[in-house]
Amino acid sequence: MSREFALLTALGLLACTENGLYDVVDPGVDLEPRIEVDPVYLDFGELKSDESATLSFTVTNVGSAELEVDELEIIDDSEAFAMHDAPSGFDLDPDESRTLEVRFTPKSGSPVTVPLHVHSDDPDNEITLVDLVGLGRMPELAISPDPLDFGEVLIGCQEEGSVLLTNTGNHTLEISDIAHDGSAFTLLTQALLPLVLEEGGSQILNISYAPDAAESHTGTLTVSSDEPMGVREAAHLGEGASTSRTDSFLLPDINGVDIVFFGDTSGSMGEELTTMHEEALSFVQNLEAYTEDWQIITVTGKEGCATSGLITPDTAGWDELFATGITTAPGNDNVDEWGLYNTAMAISESSAGGCNEGFLRDGRMLHIIMLSDEPDHSPGWYDTSLTDYWRDYVETVVAIKGSLSMVTYSAIIGDQPKGCDGAEAGTGYHEAVSATGGVELSICSNWWESFSSLAEVSVSQSMLTLSEAADPDSIVVRVNGEVRADGWSYDASSHSVLFDADPPTSGDFVEINYAPEASCL
Repeated sequence: MSREFALLTALGLLACTENGLYDVVDPGVDLEPRIEVDPVYLDFGELKSDESATLSFTVTNVGSAELEVDELEIIDDSEAFAMHDAPSGFDLDPDESRTLEVRFTPKSGSPVTVPLHVHSDDPDNEITLVDLVGLGRMPELAISPDPLDFGEVLIGCQEEGSVLLTNTGNHTLEISDIAHDGSAFTLLTQALLPLVLEEGGSQILNISYAPDAAESHTGTLTVSSDEPMGVREAAHLGEGASTSRTDSFLLPDINGVDIVFFGDTSGSMGEELTTMHEEALSFVQNLEAYTEDWQIITVTGKEGCATSGLITPDTAGWDELFATGITTAPGNDNVDEWGLYNTAMAISESSAGGCNEGFLRDGRMLHIIMLSDEPDHSPGWYDTSLTDYWRDYVETVVAIKGSLSMVTYSAIIGDQPKGCDGAEAGTGYHEAVSATGGVELSICSNWWESFSSLAEVSVSQSMLTLSEAADPDSIVVRVNGEVRADGWSYDASSHSVLFDADPPTSGDFVEINYAPEASCL
């Protein structure tokens, strides 16, 4: 027997036992690990947000050497998938298996497909891929726009905008609370809660922005629901805007004044008319402290013609003419209380060819002074729907004179709003005085003691009309550079500043700074 045969026989005998034969590893074959994963596709189906599911896969070493699994890695930014009780790594002998579990908990209402990488020392498959697939069934709230930007809005104005709440998920959404904050913003829509939105359903919320200052404003809408996020917020932005204007007035030299005295000659006015006559001299004396260039007419009737003609400083016995004129009844009791009508006619008759021709002069103030213990009864007063009927008479006079700032109405009348002892409220007259910045004296008091105030206002511009309607709180008045903190008021109907005390006079320079009243669209 040859030596080679003897060796083979010995090896064969070594492989035998009494129980049979074993496979003998070919010494020429390398020992290697081989990985097998089953299954390589895990489909978790559809789950609601409060549900989760676990599926498993098996890793088997089908090789001839030990398999080392280094890492199990899920590439998932959504974090919907996670290994369940899995080691970071493990070893498998040949033919050994290990079952691993993956849990799916949906984080959104969108389908998710992510890879699971099994890292091993299999020389041919260092990474073995397992596909993980799942679909979440859940609501998802979207708020748009975010932010809701109103841009610039004038102070005092209000702009409205809206946001849309939409269920962009694939399951019914239930909104439990809608809250809002931000002082300049108001949530106009009050939705009935809980608010249920089906898939794709939406709800509009209207929001207003009304700035009260020239500054930036922010607001926040907070919505609580059963979506996974729970609470969402959306912002509102706005900028309060203000414009500033300065109107300047260089008061012209007032060379004098034209004055109309209207006297109510009805039976109850005898005593007051007598007092007016007695005070006429002191009135003129006070007036001449400001100007010696004055003209006076007295008017009682609807034709508007001066009852005593044109009275000037050169008129002989002018005070007696005044007394006679102010007490001369028009001969018709029905018109002796038409103060606004009669004085408007007097101004109309001041043009060339009129009965008062020469009375109304350029460069002079026009002052209309009315005395009555009853309301004005000019045509229109009885129509309760014409609450500002008086305005037509005032505007007629202003149109003829050419400037509201050159016209002043004053009155000695019954107190507003209910009158006083022996006199009714001077309705109609009161409004004309208020609209032109004149002086109003109570006929029930010792009005003659304040009669001198009528002389002062005769030659001063107590009313300055602004070029635009103003926000009253924004007005700053300066006379000759000095701020006037008081002594004036603002009349919104004519957008004018009325000086109640110490009005500016000839040559004064007046500046009025203000924010124009918001012109809201």
